[in-house]
Amino acid sequence: MRSRIESGIREQCPGRKRCVRLRVEARDRPGFSTCVFVETDPPQGTLVRRAPPS
Repeated sequence: MRSRIESGIREQCPGRKRCVRLRVEARDRPGFSTCVFVETDPPQGTLVRRAPPS
């Protein structure tokens, strides 16, 4: 699932280079096993503003 999400993000990024860093974490959700994709956070389609340069 991660590669599909990264591929979709790359399509939106300048030069098709990865412009977002993904973090995968396990969360307990009633009714789901640990091997099931549940959601993205923030939700798909959300505008994520760039952090200011450090």
